[in-house]
Amino acid sequence: MNYRRWYHALAHVALGVSSTFAFAQGEHKVSASRIEVGSWVFQAAYQPNAAGTATTIVNIFAFAKPGTAIDENLVAVWYQKQLDGTWNSKSWVTTDQAAVVKSLKQDLNIQDSEDDKWATTGVATSASPPPSEGYAGGLLIEDPLAAFVHDSPDPESIVAVLANAGYKAAVVPTDDESKCSPDAQLSGMANELASMISTGDETVLTLASGVGTCEAFAGLYPKAPGWGTPNIVKPAKPATAPAWTPAPIVPTAPAWTPNTWSVWKCTSTPIGVGTSTECICRRSRRWGAWETNPDCSIWPGNQPCIRWREVIERNYCTDIGTPAPCPAAGPPTGTSCNSLY
Repeated sequence: MNYRRWYHALAHVALGVSSTFAFAQGEHKVSASRIEVGSWVFQAAYQPNAAGTATTIVNIFAFAKPGTAIDENLVAVWYQKQLDGTWNSKSWVTTDQAAVVKSLKQDLNIQDSEDDKWATTGVATSASPPPSEGYAGGLLIEDPLAAFVHDSPDPESIVAVLANAGYKAAVVPTDDESKCSPDAQLSGMANELASMISTGDETVLTLASGVGTCEAFAGLYPKAPGWGTPNIVKPAKPATAPAWTPAPIVPTAPAWTPNTWSVWKCTSTPIGVGTSTECICRRSRRWGAWETNPDCSIWPGNQPCIRWREVIERNYCTDIGTPAPCPAAGPPTGTSCNSLY
């Protein structure tokens, strides 16, 4: 992970060099659909188009799941898309997600009718929620440790130590730059959320960790049959559905429905410090199932709801046993492959 470039770019924004956001200050809706990545939940705010869905997503919220943050940890991040396609981010000096929600409702003109969609524990009644502040790479930009941390040789490790110690820090999967940029991940996630909203706004995509966010959202290994299109044709929504499967999920038929595999992507990867290379092939597919979510709504008295659940299976093959270049058609029969979810 390398936060340095992103931190300094956002620091300039915080100081007023640039603050051109891609959203208009009209009334916003909140997506009932969400993406779960490890201990974080992502959802969107959007301005409905003529069809009542989302044409584009320029506001994404990340909320820490209950019980995963400690002491003064940052528990929410607001990502905002800029006109140039990059994303800026903000957070709050509070551990109360209900206060964060009230702040967002005020900033984005989100009505009370959307209250049952938030991936949090409630909406604050406080008249003055805390203001959002510039954030980058796990720390508030104005944090006294931020410049030191992000200019250090290993900022990600320091952020993790600070978060584990209960400091005002957060380890959010989409901040990870080790395989692709946060901008690419967030833009892909925005496409994903827009697709969910346009197909009923009742989808929960679950990834066990942030390892697969580049594959899932950055377009490095596009979804079959094509990037930006739904993978699985959802069967009709049933009147009743099985219980919610806790993560990590290893889906199997017939309870879960798979789509077809994406095309193989094979790359030659250097081994050690010499000239040797290893051929690694990867592909992905999705599984889906209707399940009953007992925590669908945050409000007392609401009944459990049925949601379309999706999981991404990533197939990795590392023991190709063929000379460079890698086989374009994928690994030969008998290759050692592992599935990650």
